[in-house]
Amino acid sequence: MDLDEIIDQLAETYPGRRSLISQLTTLAKTSPPSCIHIHTPFSPRPTASLVKTVLNAVQARYAAISGVECFTARIFYDRILNILSENELEWDSACETFGAGRYNKDLDHFLEGLRAIARRNPADSNLFIVIERAERFKENLPEFIIPLTRLAELVSSFIHST
Repeated sequence: MDLDEIIDQLAETYPGRRSLISQLTTLAKTSPPSCIHIHTPFSPRPTASLVKTVLNAVQARYAAISGVECFTARIFYDRILNILSENELEWDSACETFGAGRYNKDLDHFLEGLRAIARRNPADSNLFIVIERAERFKENLPEFIIPLTRLAELVSSFIHST
């Protein structure tokens, strides 16, 4: 399915959002920027659903989380890494997280975890993180705001130098 067909199909599902769908689809498929901030204070859930639908349509790897549920850094790191690594938490393994807790200590360890996931499948190195209600980080995790906007740069600088 080409880009125009994807856009047309999604525009039928999300009326009135054709421009946003077109921009997101083109960016996700061709050259994803390091950060996109979409602020829709009156409809965050439908917008997050739209973004996830676009990423599914272009077959991108992504982790979608809520800024409300990730009120500590460790929860944020674990949720993102488990989703991107497709790690299934099981009772038999004591719900062990991706990397056995090695990547959830701080930002540097989290970046190393993202690098490990990207190295697993270099052909599919574009990883997307969708955060619904990201404005909650301003209250809960204010130290995350700047590193999140530079996440692609921080992760890829190491991957390309190895």
